[in-house]
Amino acid sequence: MIRVAHVIDADTPADMRWQMLALRAEDEPVFSLGPAPQFDPKCDVTPLHRSIGPACINARRLAEKLPLGATLHVWSHECLDIAVESAWRVGGKVILSIPHLPDSLAKREDLPWMIGQLRCTLTVPTENARNLLISLKADPNRVVTLPPAAEFSADLISRERLRQTLCVLDDETLMVVPGDMVRFGSHELASWSHAILRNMHKPMKMIFPGHGPYEKSIRFFANTTGFVDEVFFTGDEFPRNEIFSAADGAMFINKRDRGVTALAQAMAAGLPIMAASTPDLAEICTHEETALLVKVGDPRTTSAILLQLLDDDDLAGRLGMNAKKFAEANFNPKTIRKKLDEIYSAAKPI
Repeated sequence: MIRVAHVIDADTPADMRWQMLALRAEDEPVFSLGPAPQFDPKCDVTPLHRSIGPACINARRLAEKLPLGATLHVWSHECLDIAVESAWRVGGKVILSIPHLPDSLAKREDLPWMIGQLRCTLTVPTENARNLLISLKADPNRVVTLPPAAEFSADLISRERLRQTLCVLDDETLMVVPGDMVRFGSHELASWSHAILRNMHKPMKMIFPGHGPYEKSIRFFANTTGFVDEVFFTGDEFPRNEIFSAADGAMFINKRDRGVTALAQAMAAGLPIMAASTPDLAEICTHEETALLVKVGDPRTTSAILLQLLDDDDLAGRLGMNAKKFAEANFNPKTIRKKLDEIYSAAKPI
């Protein structure tokens, strides 16, 4: 019997928190090193004091909570050193999951060395990311593709309630930008595209759920467009399932690979999707079949394709239906969990 514990911290990316919630078995404990992040739906998390100092001090606190031979699944890169030290103390294993590869080439080149030195297993969300790491001399046995897990239950009552709360009329389109508010994310370009279409008098509003390190600058940029009252920063106020129920479409127009798990969830919700043609996103979206793919970082082209999506109900309906079918066939949490159990079994002790 594999004994698994999950390790997070306050800065664990939203994509990884949602992946963990979709895949975690009920009897698997979750430990947060320091204060726990905001969760929805609620998840029982045991916070552990995280002191400033050597990893061994914090590792001892975590190791005391673990059985011998435990498998630690780490969902935040910042927790890795402590988790490895804890696993070493109990003769356990470590799996690190990341939402995307680092942007800088230097940091990407460090990953193969790091997983080799720490003797852990790394999961990435796409074959593109895995192949890139293997081309950088990563051990193929230590780098594994773990596809996003996503499922969705439509909630028409929540849809009406949330749209009324935000004052979104029936003839107005509500687009959601569900990724973390991070550098090279979707939000600034989405705000820009929204402003262009609003100047064409298109009835459209946008919702930016969640948070992120670039939230302040994104809010500032949205203020400069002249339509900030139609861009809703909702933080953690509404559950993601309710947001996807209320939305009419989703945008993932990143400048770099981001948001693979959130994209899979939007597909599972049957939303028509616009996505940047970055390698990771293009791997799970097919242009004009499950999404409309756009050139990275081009606001005029993005606005033109968004206009096409808003004006063509048949196209939007077909994209949403195809996306939902693809998600059901490829992102089923039970199927992904079976793959994860295989990863746990194949991982080597620290």
